[in-house]
Amino acid sequence: MPTPELANSAEPLTPRQQEIVDAAVRVVREEGWSSLTVRRLAERLGVTDPALYRHFRGKGELALAIADRMQEMLLGPIRRIAANAAATPAERIERILLHHVDLILATDGLPILLMAEAATGDERLAGRLRQIMGEYMATVTAQIAALPGRAESDPAPEEVLFQLIGLPAVVALQLRLLPERRLPEEQVRRMVARHVRQVLAPERAEPTKETSR
Repeated sequence: MPTPELANSAEPLTPRQQEIVDAAVRVVREEGWSSLTVRRLAERLGVTDPALYRHFRGKGELALAIADRMQEMLLGPIRRIAANAAATPAERIERILLHHVDLILATDGLPILLMAEAATGDERLAGRLRQIMGEYMATVTAQIAALPGRAESDPAPEEVLFQLIGLPAVVALQLRLLPERRLPEEQVRRMVARHVRQVLAPERAEPTKETSR
């Protein structure tokens, strides 16, 4: 499976902060969000709690840093895919969805854990995730609207969007709730590519080279 690439961050963290975020991501992936505490993270890094507080003032700031990491990994490549004039809108949509699922697989469904944490009442985190999802959804919607041959009787681009992005959400839920039923990565990628083509209609979305890499 291709590794999702990082985009340049507008406000890069220090190397030490990057190391702390890396460790925080591992804790959440392996042990769940409830295990992410300053004390648990300090133990994993082999430092004292006060040393960690010099870089992040608590779990809330760590959650925002993890969200920023996910934003870089999700939106950076998607912006480049959407700007690729050599690809058709259908090809761009398929590549965007494949990248989204690749990220979910590579992080063991971490984005869905962030959303669950935001739902507990963390307004700063919820705002950051709304910003990320807003850009993601707007990008895909614009590609749907650009599909050639769309008729007035076709479903609205916003309706098609929800048909498309439902599958990545299901993949993430399965990884967290039913890990023993995890499908092989290449099978998931084929399923996503087939799903995109079926939603958009076969004549609009031929298979691309991105499907099997």
